[in-house]
Amino acid sequence: MLEIVPILCQLIYNQDMVTVNLFGTYRLEAGVKTFQLDVPARRTAGKAILEVLQNYPVLNKYWMTSAGELFPHVVVVLNGRDIYSLPDKLDTHLQVGDQLGFFPPLAGG
Repeated sequence: MLEIVPILCQLIYNQDMVTVNLFGTYRLEAGVKTFQLDVPARRTAGKAILEVLQNYPVLNKYWMTSAGELFPHVVVVLNGRDIYSLPDKLDTHLQVGDQLGFFPPLAGG
């Protein structure tokens, strides 16, 4: 059944899309909760992050260092899994129907 989901998404939307979800401060700053992102063949999570930043440049100050690296405190989740727990990390290729989430650092006691 799970194999059919990407095919159905492509047929319904007639495009190769992933869903991007922003949480907390990121959602407030960007002014959007969820949006679709086109994922051409072999698009990596890292390249998708750069595209999100092109569309929502206000997030740059939260996500990127002055050297152009992703801050380590930005939590990136692909289909419910921390991107850094996946073998290819930010070089993981995205597929139609994937869910990409961005969470700000959390603190509490």
